[in-house]
Amino acid sequence: MTVLVSVWGAASGVGKSTLCAGLSRAVAGAGLRVDHFREEEILSRSQFAAVAGEFGATGAVGLERLVAATGRFVASVLAGGDDVVIADALMPFVPTVLAMGHGEEAIDAFMADLTRALAPVRTVVVFLDGDAGAALSRAAEREEPGRLGWYVGKLAAFAVSPPVSDLASAVAYLRRERAVTLGAVRRQRWGLLVVGRADGLTPGEVLGAVGQGIRPWLHRLPCPRGRLTCGDAPAARARGGPRGAWRGGTGEWADAGRGAGGGEAGLKPWLPRLTSPRGRRRVNGDATAVRAGDPREARHGGRSR
Repeated sequence: MTVLVSVWGAASGVGKSTLCAGLSRAVAGAGLRVDHFREEEILSRSQFAAVAGEFGATGAVGLERLVAATGRFVASVLAGGDDVVIADALMPFVPTVLAMGHGEEAIDAFMADLTRALAPVRTVVVFLDGDAGAALSRAAEREEPGRLGWYVGKLAAFAVSPPVSDLASAVAYLRRERAVTLGAVRRQRWGLLVVGRADGLTPGEVLGAVGQGIRPWLHRLPCPRGRLTCGDAPAARARGGPRGAWRGGTGEWADAGRGAGGGEAGLKPWLPRLTSPRGRRRVNGDATAVRAGDPREARHGGRSR
């Protein structure tokens, strides 16, 4: 079954796009077919054309249109034979739905419909947690001048609650967005991997922490360039993570505030029996079947073949 890894975070600048790029390369290095879905591609992928059109015309999108587009996307992934989708700020769309003025009851109903649309794939949300103010400041430093003001203005234009008028109020809103997003994911019992204090880790440490969750299935697969290397897990551990408690009943890895949440159980339940071009390994068993094939690397913004 195809695995959809959707990466979200506490704020812009926390490292979502960097993680998605690194994770796509690492997974493709194991010889798997990877679809790296960049954040901006929701405006150009054919399955989301109706979403992009409606948003461009009205500044909002009907929830039923989002669900229908998700169904089309899932169908295209299955038809294309992708093993893993690494999505940057895609499902579950909760921040977008919240910004459009929908309350938590409507969000829960939407999430139930979205969960049914995603049933043919195994969905895992990786959430990069941290201080929203620090993440926004970091984003402002690396972007063009005025970027932070633009972002605050964008939030203010949606008339969100609590209202946004400056950086402090934007941070307050993002804290609510975080709580609503994580709550909605947990109530639907999606897979959830929370990386705590991600804003204080290097990109390599974040990738290493998340890679800990994938490694039980990937670490023995033949790689095009030798053994799979996914970030800097030892350094992340030295700085306080990955540690935490695996909640097997909820499918969630909780970091318990100790730094980068992760661990060998993290994504294991959602990567059970994918077939690599060079082999297959059962996570929950000792049987391994091997067949020949050529390794393929991820292409940013598209599928690897």
